[in-house]
Amino acid sequence: MPSSFSAHWLRHAHVSHSLDRGAHVHAVQRSVGHASLATTTRYAHVQDGDGSGKFLD
Repeated sequence: MPSSFSAHWLRHAHVSHSLDRGAHVHAVQRSVGHASLATTTRYAHVQDGDGSGKFLD
């Protein structure tokens, strides 16, 4: 594995990709073992073009 990858990077990727694919944030929180939902949401990365408006149909 390249040195640019780490366990911490993989956790961020897990959270971001899970949420991007529609996983419920509480399920992701539980799967990564965060006690606080705030911690889980800090791991999430916003993608270009993401906005709450796309969910308002």
